[in-house]
Amino acid sequence: MATKPNTSHKKELNWRPMMEKVYRGRFPDYDNNKSAALAARSVINWLDELPDTPVLLLHCSEDKRVNPEQSRTLAAALDQVKHKNKLVIYEGDNHGLVKNRQAMEQEVIAWLDEYMK
Repeated sequence: MATKPNTSHKKELNWRPMMEKVYRGRFPDYDNNKSAALAARSVINWLDELPDTPVLLLHCSEDKRVNPEQSRTLAAALDQVKHKNKLVIYEGDNHGLVKNRQAMEQEVIAWLDEYMK
């Protein structure tokens, strides 16, 4: 299950340049090899290494912190490699999922009920 995933940290950095400081502090060797550090933490680059576990992607259309396109891109990439997934975009909601919290919780419970038994 992923909520608001950064499919590509490089794309996210282009969308939100202020994340440079965060990445620099969290990604080892970032200053010496930025491209490699970003690629290593971008799931889009290692889909073949994912365990065979269904993926639930939850995002909000008005998220200003993580571009909703990241989730759309990941869902499409997972579809391409035939990896079971479901993408739910909560229209009109923001990064905190404040308007659709109950719907999101119900989605998660239903997903876990289906795939954790």
